[in-house]
Amino acid sequence: MSNLWSSFWSLPWLVKIVVIAVLLFAVVAFPIALIFLSPLFVVLALLAFVVCGGIFLFRLLVSRRFKRRWGIGAGISFVLIFVFAGVSGAIYGGDPAEVADLEEPPQRTTEEAVGRTVEETTVEPVEETTAEPVEEEPEENEPEEDEEERERQEQPPPPPPEPEPESEYDATVTITSVTDGDTVEVSPAVNGYTDVRLIGVDTPEVFFGEEPYGAESSAFATEVLSGQTVELELDAEEVDDFDRLLAYVWVGGELFNETLAEEGYAQVATFPPNVAYESRFIAAQEQARSRGLGIWGLSVPEQCQLADRGNGIGEGSTACLMPEDPVAPAPGIDEPPIQESSADLDCSDFATQAEAQAVLDADLTDPNGLDADGDGLACQSSFDAPESESTPIPEPAPAAVPTAPGSASEPAPIPSGADGGYNCDDFVSPEQAQEYMLPGDPDGLDADDDGLACEPE
Repeated sequence: MSNLWSSFWSLPWLVKIVVIAVLLFAVVAFPIALIFLSPLFVVLALLAFVVCGGIFLFRLLVSRRFKRRWGIGAGISFVLIFVFAGVSGAIYGGDPAEVADLEEPPQRTTEEAVGRTVEETTVEPVEETTAEPVEEEPEENEPEEDEEERERQEQPPPPPPEPEPESEYDATVTITSVTDGDTVEVSPAVNGYTDVRLIGVDTPEVFFGEEPYGAESSAFATEVLSGQTVELELDAEEVDDFDRLLAYVWVGGELFNETLAEEGYAQVATFPPNVAYESRFIAAQEQARSRGLGIWGLSVPEQCQLADRGNGIGEGSTACLMPEDPVAPAPGIDEPPIQESSADLDCSDFATQAEAQAVLDADLTDPNGLDADGDGLACQSSFDAPESESTPIPEPAPAAVPTAPGSASEPAPIPSGADGGYNCDDFVSPEQAQEYMLPGDPDGLDADDDGLACEPE
């Protein structure tokens, strides 16, 4: 044992490192090294063998001297090469039995070998046939094929495909939302605009004061257009003052602008120069008007709340301009004849002040100059008190005279007007005074000019 230990320490330093590494591998990391590091130890053992063997041969051949330890190191390294190579081959090289099976050819049994030999030696008899001369048929198909080929070559080449016709519309978009009956939002933007105003029609408003039939028009547009892919056709003027694209909207080949007018959801609203379909819109509107559809079935007061687009309805149209009710004369007083107002009348043309007052009330601009002092009374200076006494104004006779307070059965007395006129003391109530107040209030019953006679203080 001591000799072995001394022999180990007498080994070269490189051999001692390899032996120590092998011992560490065997004792400490044998399982891991056996699986993963066996190729590395093969390389190290090969390197140690080359170094030790090289030094051993050099000393043997050149200096004729050699040390036994270099030979022992080379031998140990050589043995380790085979040991680690075997371990590596067993782990990474596969099953030796399988390798042997692949190398050895399969052995045939005696019966198989004999059967194979009999089959190879058996010769099938060849039937003797009398060779008859075969007449070659003339090749008739070749001329036909050549003729067909010539015909194909002589045919003119097919014409190039015709280009697809351009769309008659200006854009294809999707309706993302409906603002009201005649305004929508689209995607993608067309010429930078997403808000689209329909050309040629006007539906009742739903914003800034809802107009009659506005909600119905908006609901119809939402039902038909919302989420649909439509075609837009532009006209001469493309954008309005509110930065909205002006367009005709086509849905499935139908002009939706025309549909709104035809179903009574809109009236025609023409704004030149966009007049491409004006005649169609007018014809559609007349159909809806004759059938009383939509806005054409509304009452006159409701139609007068719509916009006036020159179609006979709407605020400001002739049908909606009703004259004010004239002021009814006081009961029992004959209404004086109203002379034709002209610029050549003066106070001498009237028999009474009431006639002059009637002319002034008919035209408050007073083109005849009948109210010189501007107090609303005509020809005051021409008709003084004596003349008034000579042609007194008949007293009115109201149909129902209010009764005095505290008396439920007796009617209130009719004021006398002893001084040629009336004052508030002549009446038992403001209601009775109101019945006797004449146009222009010549008796001064309305002190504060608010139209109410003899108001209590």
